Formats: sequence, structure tokens, C-alpha cells
Amino acid sequence: MASLNGRGIRGSSRTLMLAQLGILAAIMLVFHFTGIGYIKLGAIEMTIMMVPVIIGAITLGPIAGAILGGIFGVTVCLLPFTQSFFMAMNLPGTIIMCVAFRGIILGFLIGLLFKGFNRLDSSRIWSCEATGLIASLLNTAIFVVGAVIIYGNNPMMHDFFESIGMQAKTPSAVFSALIVVVGVQAVVEAAICTLVASVIAKAVMTYLQKSN
Repeated sequence: MASLNGRGIRGSSRTLMLAQLGILAAIMLVFHFTGIGYIKLGAIEMTIMMVPVIIGAITLGPIAGAILGGIFGVTVCLLPFTQSFFMAMNLPGTIIMCVAFRGIILGFLIGLLFKGFNRLDSSRIWSCEATGLIASLLNTAIFVVGAVIIYGNNPMMHDFFESIGMQAKTPSAVFSALIVVVGVQAVVEAAICTLVASVIAKAVMTYLQKSN
């Protein structure tokens, strides 16, 4: 199947793919501004915003994944908690982590991951599910590692964990505390990304193959 970064794509195919990219971007914006994309879980918010990113990266390729990932990163930066807490601790670091690493780079990598898996699984029995699972886990891993590096020594981070009954005064303690806090979130997000994103991506690819 052709992707946004392919060569020799006919105009109608390119228009169709741009339309699909626009639809996925619009869905993400609706998710964000209506709050549908976020589910409050204790001290943190679980997000399903990665689902359109994964679908786009699988069906349209790495560049589409990077574009949608960038949109995801920007929406994360627009969240009130991100602005009042993470950006208050380190504005440049927060933008780099959310937009660059959790957004553009991760979105691009998801597309590459699927391409690699698809070479081993041309019938797509497991490649979509594996891509969704790893994408979700990578998103969580980037957040945890990035948070430790950027905010691990910040008193605001230490005070936050103390407010929820946890002691985390050093980067290593912050890492352990984050693993505990995001543990349930990571499992739920991984399940959603593995099941929902893979089912929709397979359906879209099947439709496109039949229509070509």
C-alpha cells in the first residue's frame, strides 16, 4: 500500500491519503477540545490520543505518523496540568519531551516499526497489534525517562509526590514513584492501543486494498 512518503503516487491516491490524514488530525482535535481523549485516573490522566497516531502511522506511513505525533505533542502541551505543573518546572524541556520525542519522533518510529513488522507478517496477523503495543509502551517509557531527566531534581516534583503520600526526593526515587503512579495507566493505554488501533488500522487497510 502506498504511503505519504512513497514515490510515484497518483494524484487521486495522494488526495485520498491527505484526506485521511486530515480526518485523523480532526479526530485528535475533537478528542482534545471535548476532553474525550483523556480519562482521569487518580493523580494522572490516561489518554487515548495515541490511537489516531498509531492508526495514521500504520496506514499512511512514518511521515504521517510524525505529523500526527506532532499534533499529539502540541495537545499535551495545551493541557492545563502540563502548563501549570510541568511547564512551570521547565518550559523548554517540557516542549522538547512532548512535541519532539513523544510526538514527532515517536510517531515516525511507529511507522518504521510497522514497516519492519509487516515484512515479517505480510498477512498482518500480529504486526498491527505488536505495533500498537510497543508504541504505547514507548510513549510511557519516554514520559517516565524524560520526567526523571528533566524534573527529577525539581522541588515541585518532590512536593507533588509528597502530596499524594509518596516520598521521592532524588531522581532514582522519582523514577520508582513514576513507575508506581503510571503503572495502571500504562497497562490500560497499552490494551487500548493494541486492540482498538490495530482493529481500525486493519479495517482501513482492507478497505483501501479493495478500493484500489
